[in-house]
Amino acid sequence: MLKLDGVSFSYGSGVPALDDISIDIENGKMYAVIGRTGSGKSTLIRHFNGLLRPQRGRVLVDGENISKKNTDMKSVRSRIGLVFQYPEQQLFAETVFDDIAFGPRNLGLDGGEIEKRVKEAAAAVSLSEELFGKSPFSLSGGEKRRTALAGVLAMKPQTLVLDEPSAGLDPGARRELSKLIAKIHDENPENTIVFVSHSMEEAASAEHIFVLGGGRLIAEGTPDEIFLQPELLRDAGLSLPRSAELIMKLQKRGIPVRSAYTPETAASEIAKSLEKERLPR
Repeated sequence: MLKLDGVSFSYGSGVPALDDISIDIENGKMYAVIGRTGSGKSTLIRHFNGLLRPQRGRVLVDGENISKKNTDMKSVRSRIGLVFQYPEQQLFAETVFDDIAFGPRNLGLDGGEIEKRVKEAAAAVSLSEELFGKSPFSLSGGEKRRTALAGVLAMKPQTLVLDEPSAGLDPGARRELSKLIAKIHDENPENTIVFVSHSMEEAASAEHIFVLGGGRLIAEGTPDEIFLQPELLRDAGLSLPRSAELIMKLQKRGIPVRSAYTPETAASEIAKSLEKERLPR
């Protein structure tokens, strides 16, 4: 379990990037962090594995206060894997295999275990082993992003943290990446995923959402609880998912369709409503 207790942090401008934030992240769930640019999202997740340390408050990983100076950060970062925005810019090794293997090698694992982890991580992100001998810089944009993600997965973290994982991707690639993240979560239900997103449709796929504004936690809850508060989202500089807006318009016209927030669930609920209308009464 990951817990932030009264965490505050400033980069020195006098304006807090994080202001007294307390959140609990439970094992086995998927979380989204949303907020407008400058709301503190990236600063928040960099506290999860000690890349930043709070100036006030504590960060607890499985009950251990990782804010202390004597913390074994290698152990922490093997448990909490962070994938940065535009992760393909983190690639550096001569081959795809070596890039994915970098983390496991740093853990001091033997060659057999390293190879096993590299293959498992590549398979998890649908990356072909035929690419292992190639330079990561010769790959397509999507393949680079999968390679960077595989490098973190090869560490076998308990918690996977992704900062704007779909940034810079076209709509089709964003959908594919969202499916990939859902697949990783489904295949590892005991692990936790936290992702930062500007996309409300992406955020709707999470089980729990944190809404940041001005460095503060202004709301949290399930997608139902968050997206049924359009005024709160507007105050935070955000909007409802387009799917939710469509559903609400249909509901206002008296069409009996259940609330939904992703394109897939909205399409399903609209189809169910139309089917009911066709059935004999």
